[in-house]
Amino acid sequence: MADPFPPVRIAAILAMSATQQFYSSDKIAKVVLPLLCCRTVDPEKQIREHAFRAIKGYLEKLEKFSQNPELAKQAGKSFSREWATKDCFHALGRVHKSSKSYF
Repeated sequence: MADPFPPVRIAAILAMSATQQFYSSDKIAKVVLPLLCCRTVDPEKQIREHAFRAIKGYLEKLEKFSQNPELAKQAGKSFSREWATKDCFHALGRVHKSSKSYF
C-alpha cells in the first residue's frame, strides 16, 4: 500500500476489494479499514477515489454484520478458489485499464 508506484497502490486496494468475502468482521475493523484509510490522503486522486470506494464497501459489510450477527460468524470461513481467482482476475483487469495513464 505504500509503494511509490501509483498502479501498485491501486492494485493493492482493488485486491482488498475483490477479496472482501474472506475477511472476518474483526479483521475488517482492525486491519483492513485502517490500511485503506491511509490511502484517503494519497497524493494521487485516483488512489483516493479507489480507497473511498473500498471503504464504503467494507463499511456496508460491517453494517450487515451488525444487523445480523450470524453473518459475522460465517464471514471469512468460506473459501472458494474459483471465485477468488475470478475476483482477482477482474481486479487485475481494472488495474490494467486504470494504469495506462502512467505508462
